[in-house]
Amino acid sequence: VPDYLRGRVMAAFSQVAMGMMPVGTLIVGVLARAIGVSHAILIGTSLAALIGGYLFIILRNHPLKMPAE
Repeated sequence: VPDYLRGRVMAAFSQVAMGMMPVGTLIVGVLARAIGVSHAILIGTSLAALIGGYLFIILRNHPLKMPAE
């Protein structure tokens, strides 16, 4: 990321990360009420691990290309 855009990129990243947190807690809360807390946490961590593994494999095989400065 070019230096002149670094602050804007970090602001956008923080906005998305903090903005999605209430959505995730709502989903896990509804799931916990329906099937129990331990099962809801197990499902949430399993999904996070699967998505993380998928992204790791995809990005390892197709690295992001950064433009030359």
